[in-house]
Amino acid sequence: MGNIKKDQPIFLMHNDGCIYRVYESDFKTDHFENPQLVKENVYIGEYNNGLKEGQGTYVAISGLIYQGEWQNDVPNGYGSEQRQDGSSYEGEYYNGMYHGVGFYCSKYGDTYQGNFKEGLPNGKGLSNFTNGEVYEGEYLNGLKNGLGKYTFADGRVYIGNWVDDKRNGFGRITNSEGLKYEGEWKNDLIQGKGEMHFGDGSSYIGEFKNGLPDGKGTLYNEEGNSHTGKFILGKCIDLNK
Repeated sequence: MGNIKKDQPIFLMHNDGCIYRVYESDFKTDHFENPQLVKENVYIGEYNNGLKEGQGTYVAISGLIYQGEWQNDVPNGYGSEQRQDGSSYEGEYYNGMYHGVGFYCSKYGDTYQGNFKEGLPNGKGLSNFTNGEVYEGEYLNGLKNGLGKYTFADGRVYIGNWVDDKRNGFGRITNSEGLKYEGEWKNDLIQGKGEMHFGDGSSYIGEFKNGLPDGKGTLYNEEGNSHTGKFILGKCIDLNK
């Protein structure tokens, strides 16, 4: 508290969603006395020609506290915000939007750290989800697009291409039981040509559809013996001996 000027207002977001104005002189050991409910939008900071410019704090009764740099009456530069729903952001702004490098935490506790453009993740970033899953890779307009690595809560790891939040194109997935697939994907499913290797040493190389061997392919057992044929829905219907 020592770096706060005496009687400079401090704005706090209560867990009831309301914002209160308090003062350093009201701080008593572990709490503030006489908190004042903010009932109108408040700005405390620098101006230039009647517009917010420079450093300032803005409090909106809708449930927003922003502290940081301003230009032309909107957040521009570096700043931080806290919202009524529990979400928060700290990083760079441009024309009032997240733009540049920043850190965002959703109301659920999921986080994103990386590049933003016009308010959305764009470019490289790292997402950590509350269920233990992690994505590190490229984004476009807020969706996973391009190359990325996704670690699932059950230990599966996918490394490959993404289109609009789904695995599309070439990618590889492994799990803790020794299974490995490398090949083509479509709409989050294994589809196209690829290789699937199982933990027991057997494997299948060929065509897939909806995650199953489908089309022409070769099945190898754990001893290396092979059988080539036609598969439908994971079952061989025409074996070429």
